[in-house]
Amino acid sequence: MRNLCLTLFTLALLCIVTDSSLLAQAEQSWNLFKDANFKDVYLEEYGAYASLLEDDPEIVALNNRVITIKGYHIPVMEEDMIVLSKFPNANCFFCGGAGLETILEVRLNQPPKKRFEMDEVLTFTGRLLINTEDWNLVSFILEDAELIAR
Repeated sequence: MRNLCLTLFTLALLCIVTDSSLLAQAEQSWNLFKDANFKDVYLEEYGAYASLLEDDPEIVALNNRVITIKGYHIPVMEEDMIVLSKFPNANCFFCGGAGLETILEVRLNQPPKKRFEMDEVLTFTGRLLINTEDWNLVSFILEDAELIAR
């Protein structure tokens, strides 16, 4: 009985340490993008400018890195992805004037069991893709993302 209690206590402690380290990593992940620079490119077919992530070696080196990130769900009109923001909706890139380095497209490896609410705090882990070429996509994409916490 004593061994069972000791084993259960050890497992509980391991879960707490693992969970808190994931959350610390998640909060740190937005800092990966803080030095990102963007350039305006002219889209002749639209007669307008769009912003693209500059091809910075430090940022591009993050490509395919597995990260865990925590942020706010920002609703978009897409079924196969969601947008995660460093800030709540009122302060996000789309509504509040924050920079492109504060949003991330999340491509889930499986659909969520229930719908995400606006500004719901979510934590995901997945493989980071860096986009410096396609203005139709955001600059930071989390591929094969798994929901860790809601």
